[in-house]
Amino acid sequence: MIQKHHDEIDIQMLFFKQDLDRWFEEAEFIQFEIRFFNGIFISDLISKLQTDFYSTQEHNANLLDFELKHRALIKELNHLNYKTEGIKECDDLQCENYYLNDINKFKTKIELHFSNYRDLKKELMTYLNSGLQKFI
Repeated sequence: MIQKHHDEIDIQMLFFKQDLDRWFEEAEFIQFEIRFFNGIFISDLISKLQTDFYSTQEHNANLLDFELKHRALIKELNHLNYKTEGIKECDDLQCENYYLNDINKFKTKIELHFSNYRDLKKELMTYLNSGLQKFI
């Protein structure tokens, strides 16, 4: 909660901490969903859906590629969380701006990553749903 004594930097850091919590939560849930989709792609269920083998392989490869990117981003997120603790030691605006610029660059990067994941998930669900429609 914003207090009367908070300056602009304090307020930005409060919002950053909220973003950070949300990013960790979202990243964890994406990892859970990736495991779920991986399980489907390596199970016998995929062959029962009568899907195209090459399309299945392509979707699975896209998922695995995204998973590698996701793991790298989680490492960056953990590093940023640790690194930004240094803002507490700043004595001047230049130092604070250094951290805030890093935070803003990462925010753009992670929001794009989440958007890319939503697009990938939509493709995977559409593909799997087309196989499921054959059973209805």
